[in-house]
Amino acid sequence: MSKIDVGSKIVTLTISGKNQPDEFLLENVRTMKQIKLPSQSVNIKTLKKKWSHLENIDLQLICRNQIPNMRTPNF
Repeated sequence: MSKIDVGSKIVTLTISGKNQPDEFLLENVRTMKQIKLPSQSVNIKTLKKKWSHLENIDLQLICRNQIPNMRTPNF
């Protein structure tokens, strides 16, 4: 981490994919007030070649210039 966030804390948390039952434990994770992640894209041809079950799915809308984000749960 190159930026020091004065209010940062070290926490333990679990993560999972949206609507997915599997959870993964993350320990000693540092919080940040704001994180700016870059836009990301994937090569659709490579995905479809590697995973044939994706062949007939239109991935154009979900695989281009997506910006990852962090959300807190609504309790």
